[in-house]
Amino acid sequence: MALLPLTYAAWWFNRRHNRKLYPESGPMAYRSRVQTLLWQLDSLLDKAQRGTQQGGERVTRPLIGLHARAATWRAFARALRRNFGRDSGLDG
Repeated sequence: MALLPLTYAAWWFNRRHNRKLYPESGPMAYRSRVQTLLWQLDSLLDKAQRGTQQGGERVTRPLIGLHARAATWRAFARALRRNFGRDSGLDG
């Protein structure tokens, strides 16, 4: 019963060992140069996309914080004008 899993494990380790020794027999061995070039280009584009997303987050986070603080101060000034302005109704 244990012969089949042991055989599979031995085959898997042997295949992994051979791939390390002879990289030309690995998964990229039978691919065309165009396909490997396209995979490298795709990887490069993925890296660029991740970089622009992270850069966009670095730019937008401080801007959002700045706008939030400005809105808070505007609301505070509006409340001061409303409560302590000439039209507040305190003079009689």
